[in-house]
Amino acid sequence: MSTTQLTRFTPSLMPADLLERLFVERGPLLDRIMARVNEAATSSGRNHTLLVGPRGAGKTHLVALAYHRTKALMASGAALQVAWLPEDPWTITTYPRLLRAILERLEPADDARQLPGDIEKLEALIVSRAASGPIIVLLENLDRVLASIGDRGQQRLRHLLQHRRPLLLIASTTQLDRDLSDQARPFYEFFTTTRLEPFSPEVAAEMLCAIALENGDLRVAEYLASDEGRSRLRVVEHLAGGQPRLWSIFADAMSESGLRELVSFLVRRFDDLTPYYQEQVGRLSAQQRLVVAELALADRPLHVAGIAELVEVDQRSVGKTMGELVDRGWVRETDSPAVRFLDRRRTYYELAEPLARIIFQMKDARDGAAIRLVVDFLKGWFAPERPSEATEADDPYVALARSEIATDPALHVARMLRRLPASRVPAVELLGEIDDALAALARGDADTFLGLPAPVRSALESRLGRISYSGDIFDVRMIIHGEAVIEFGNVPHPGRREWIARAEDLVASPDPVFHRDLVWPAQLRLVTWLAGAWQFDNARVLLEAARAAGAPDSATLHGLNDIVDGYRAAGLLHLAIADLKLIVAERERILGSEHPHTLGSRNRLADAYLSAGDLGRAISLHLQTLAASERVLGLDDPRTATARNNLASAYRAAGRLSDAIRLFDQVVTDRERIFGPEHPHTLGSRNNLAGAYLADGRFSEAIATFDHVVTERERILGPDHPDTLGSLNNLASALQAAGQLASAIPLFERVITESERVLGADHPDTLSSRNNLASAYLAADRPSDAIPIFQQTLADSERVLGSEHPLTASVRTRLAQARAAC
Repeated sequence: MSTTQLTRFTPSLMPADLLERLFVERGPLLDRIMARVNEAATSSGRNHTLLVGPRGAGKTHLVALAYHRTKALMASGAALQVAWLPEDPWTITTYPRLLRAILERLEPADDARQLPGDIEKLEALIVSRAASGPIIVLLENLDRVLASIGDRGQQRLRHLLQHRRPLLLIASTTQLDRDLSDQARPFYEFFTTTRLEPFSPEVAAEMLCAIALENGDLRVAEYLASDEGRSRLRVVEHLAGGQPRLWSIFADAMSESGLRELVSFLVRRFDDLTPYYQEQVGRLSAQQRLVVAELALADRPLHVAGIAELVEVDQRSVGKTMGELVDRGWVRETDSPAVRFLDRRRTYYELAEPLARIIFQMKDARDGAAIRLVVDFLKGWFAPERPSEATEADDPYVALARSEIATDPALHVARMLRRLPASRVPAVELLGEIDDALAALARGDADTFLGLPAPVRSALESRLGRISYSGDIFDVRMIIHGEAVIEFGNVPHPGRREWIARAEDLVASPDPVFHRDLVWPAQLRLVTWLAGAWQFDNARVLLEAARAAGAPDSATLHGLNDIVDGYRAAGLLHLAIADLKLIVAERERILGSEHPHTLGSRNRLADAYLSAGDLGRAISLHLQTLAASERVLGLDDPRTATARNNLASAYRAAGRLSDAIRLFDQVVTDRERIFGPEHPHTLGSRNNLAGAYLADGRFSEAIATFDHVVTERERILGPDHPDTLGSLNNLASALQAAGQLASAIPLFERVITESERVLGADHPDTLSSRNNLASAYLAADRPSDAIPIFQQTLADSERVLGSEHPLTASVRTRLAQARAAC
């Protein structure tokens, strides 16, 4: 059976065994329903069932299984009868027509032409037929039936069910409208009512695996178990709100194929759903419609006070409206883990059916404007690390989603939190907002957390789980700080001071008595921030405090490495070398001389020697590290390729250019084999090879290779990624060295413009780029253009890096040369 047959289906047409195989999660509910059926067969008890859920919630699947299981009981001798009424009760327009429909669907059915038209006779006939066993009536869309039979019909039906008891109803409805929720109506609190909970992604995965196995498609079943497959299930969850029918509809779109068909399907499906939701909204009062509209536009949980402010109505009136909307299935109390930290008097509400947003978005999508639900779905569906997949469909929705992927920090952070490859989008400011929201949540204020972008909030909630204590929030904050450390310095940001303050709050957040094991990780995270801000004395004091608080040696060595990185950025190479020697000695003592971590530390020490100009020690140590890496890790380990790359860099610095080119070329080959030709590591190796060509005077080869790297990095990483700007700067330098200053200077100018925008005016790479541009002006015999840039760069370098930093010294020298040239 094909996936299409399984997923675009009417359960009433499917065989019982297939329905059972595809049935997940709601077994206990079905067992309770069948217990009521058994009770009706053996006693006068009549416990009528009402299932409430939106279209696609799985009501018909449950009703179909109840039918088949009832038939099985009848086959085993149970005194029962069953009548399954049509799902769309268009012909049931009066109470007599309802009674006739029941009699027509009994087995054996009564001849419709011989049925009486009189209500009393119809009721008597039903009671007579029930003498041999109660009639189990399966009745879907009960709200429509009750509206059709009117108040008088409802009263007679209630009397028949309650006093003469020939029937047991198993009914369903999309919502509890006034006929079911108003105290004055005949069927108020008559049924045992169950609201069908939406499927979680885990339950949906179980159902989709069942569908895949039914189709014999093991590939899809395996994909659903992958990180990316689970991520895509979360995308559907945010879109569909956990409706099983919509989950199943997406079963044959779980791979990357057919994007054109997927987009077309989404637009078509949303267009089909709009009239349904418009009809449902039309049944609401004006105030109820206004509240639903505000929740749809907010796309986040709101509390009564916030809703009252938006709709400009007093809180008491809004509170009553929320109760009505909950009863009718339009809204629900949010089940976010964050609510456990709330004041119990404050309840947050959200749309029970996220797809209801479609009626408001379709209205705004006139004149060919994109439907945001489709765009947001596609943004979460695509894999940012494989952009070629998103170009399979020549569709404006795909193009828009692709362009937004490249600029959406929420998508980047959400994928990072789900441990998926993330797009390289500047996200430091969003990470700061997240950390502030988590800190507020730990203090009992969930409002900021619930206001985070929906994909981010969902990913955080999956990390937080069912929050039991503030340590769970602490763990997630540590993840956010770790990501911010990686991002910091490469994008516009509010400044290190803000993050240091957040890290200080992180240190203060664990209770030192009950959560002693959380204190030292927070202290080490603050060490990282302080070292990055070149507050080395404070960082070392805190490092000792972390050691005293119980941090293991391996963790404190990581903290010391962070201080070393700060020393190197500040040009304090003698201090970096001293600490790296200590780290290598400790690694050898704890792990052994050939442990991968020890080799990594030796490699860092050799690199520091190289930066300090001690080429003899650098080359000797790099040779030892490469030999050990080849022996211990193997030739195909990425760390061995890194060791070979570092030795090649040392050879280049020492003027051994033929050896450097030979090794760089081998590194390119190794990384192409290990990572592929388009991987950033491979492109970095090509960039290094081009640098060796340049040093060897092979200008045409250098320019061609740098140009290739620029093109590939622009395509894969983006035109303003720091690595792209670095390779663009290298291309400009190669052109300058080849005497092509007219081509080099515009590239240097572009690098400065982009660096100031992306990295900031004071970033060391920006300062270096300004120095390069001024040097190019000087080489082009334009000292009057070069001098102002040198002067400004010197002042900034002294302020940011210090007067003794190598870049500061270089700028000072070049400024003197420019003045002499004038």
